[in-house]
Amino acid sequence: MVSVIVPIYKVEKYLRSCVDSILQQTFSDIEVILVDDGSPDGCGAICEKYAQEDERVRVIHKENGGLSDARNAGLDVCRGDYIVFVDSDDCIHPQMIERLYNLLMKYQADMAICSFQDIDENEMPIYTKYDTQGKEYCFEKENIMNQLQSRNLLTVVAWNKIYKAQLFEKIRYPKGYIHEDEFVIHKLLHLCTRTVYTDERLYYYRKRGDSIMGNISIGKIKDIFTAYDDRIPFLEERHYGDIVTDTKLQLMHQVIKYYELMEKRPDAKELSDYMRNRFAELYLQKEVQEALTAELKKEYGLFYKSPARYYAYVKKNKVCNRIKERIKKGLKSIPGI
Repeated sequence: MVSVIVPIYKVEKYLRSCVDSILQQTFSDIEVILVDDGSPDGCGAICEKYAQEDERVRVIHKENGGLSDARNAGLDVCRGDYIVFVDSDDCIHPQMIERLYNLLMKYQADMAICSFQDIDENEMPIYTKYDTQGKEYCFEKENIMNQLQSRNLLTVVAWNKIYKAQLFEKIRYPKGYIHEDEFVIHKLLHLCTRTVYTDERLYYYRKRGDSIMGNISIGKIKDIFTAYDDRIPFLEERHYGDIVTDTKLQLMHQVIKYYELMEKRPDAKELSDYMRNRFAELYLQKEVQEALTAELKKEYGLFYKSPARYYAYVKKNKVCNRIKERIKKGLKSIPGI
């Protein structure tokens, strides 16, 4: 049996389409655990109605504790040998669970991952038959953790996967963080002996402006760095070698990505100071210097010396590149050139 855990909070507008997409799965041996995380709207009543109409549905009502706490509540009571998470404002393809389950069996894997498709908050996804010729990739123990670099977003998020339930025997999502997935995924991957990925878009991720992930905040950015600072020593202690270095480079990239935004906010001075100091600490490490390409060494070195000069350099180059592209397009439109 597959346990499908759905954490629910203030999604009355989307909840029915989410639960319907789960109950309409071609793989029917499921239990659907709807975790009402103290939602103040009509979500609790909707959950109870589903439980009355379908014996596969179980409902947990609890005080609001956040996404991690809701997922953990589902994990604590689930009875399936396999686990799927679905966020309550999203939908899934009718064959998602069947397809991922079959991949687990085919490759004797511990985790199967699919691609996903963004959908607008006001539109339902178009359910199309999945491509039976979709590409499949199987990763053995030594290459599993590399997916955090090569397929970062697809690998990190909790909701586009099916897991063997035993992976969660000693793992729970940390409470109080927005990027809770980032704190858990490396621990799950470490336990896997084989994972499999399909490029079929079987999960439909609804982009909403008012969602947890819809707006950039100081707390969200802080959580990103806290998660990396949790992951790096975990990988170092287990001797992941080059993957540790790659993770440090990822952290440095995140600093560059968000530093300018945080540096301009007076309420984020402590965070921006941490970001700059953390970048400098990593930049000076021998293994990081050896891993940088010549171009990155130049750019990261500029940021290390002066973030302001780095951003000015990047903006100038972007303008120059746009001008070059326009010139190329103009030349191509002239006969004989």
